[in-house]
Amino acid sequence: MRRWMVMLCCVAGLEAGQGQLWINEIMPANASFKYDPDYFNFSAWIELYNSGSTAINLGGFYLTDDKQQPKRWMIPAGTVIPPKGFLLFWTDGMNQGFHTSFKLAADGEFAGISNPSGQFIDSLSYPSQYFNTSYGRSPDGGNTWYFFSQPTPGSSNTATGYNKISGNPVFSLPGGFYASPLTLTLSCSSQAASIYYTLDGREPDASATKYTTPLSITTTTVVRARVYDTNALPGKIITHTYFIGSKKALPVVSIAIEPRFLWDDSIGI
Repeated sequence: MRRWMVMLCCVAGLEAGQGQLWINEIMPANASFKYDPDYFNFSAWIELYNSGSTAINLGGFYLTDDKQQPKRWMIPAGTVIPPKGFLLFWTDGMNQGFHTSFKLAADGEFAGISNPSGQFIDSLSYPSQYFNTSYGRSPDGGNTWYFFSQPTPGSSNTATGYNKISGNPVFSLPGGFYASPLTLTLSCSSQAASIYYTLDGREPDASATKYTTPLSITTTTVVRARVYDTNALPGKIITHTYFIGSKKALPVVSIAIEPRFLWDDSIGI
């Protein structure tokens, strides 16, 4: 009798995944947002959410990026997601611990979780993604998906979600070599939008300098700009480098990178 009771409890635990276990947030284009300390990289990830009132033992469940292969990667034994809890898996192809054997593609594909029998509990086909932007449900476990400029791996999707993206800033002059100082104008198609920019290689966000007047470029400068429109995801970061008074004898490649990726003790090179 005791053995039957144990078996019934296990079966009940598996069935509890139906209707209460969700793929809640994904980030296939994690360029520099969430750092993976295991493999020292910024990799794609997928977040699960347990909307129920009881814990779920996920050992023996599967994650996949192929609808025809529901059992592509098995979640390790003993993996438990608590009630109202979140659990993050790295989809980086490393196939170790909480790192899956497959990689989620940034240009859009399939993601799913299935029970030990290979039956899908939850799945989605997601669109092309944007750098450092996640795609998730709001509210948690809900039916509506949004893009988030403020991803929340391992926690509730409380940030503002968007279903459209802002336009790109237009530079009045292309990056390149100039014999003398220049005046640079930034613009965008939306009159309601704001442009934010940086001059030190950092990625611009809403805390960066807001563009209001033309920029005077007197020395070699990296200009990075981004559009923030109303009720829209921030646009792409556009970068131009202006070499002032410099001469070149060979082809030049200009690479702009955040300072922390060069000098930080943990993630710098």
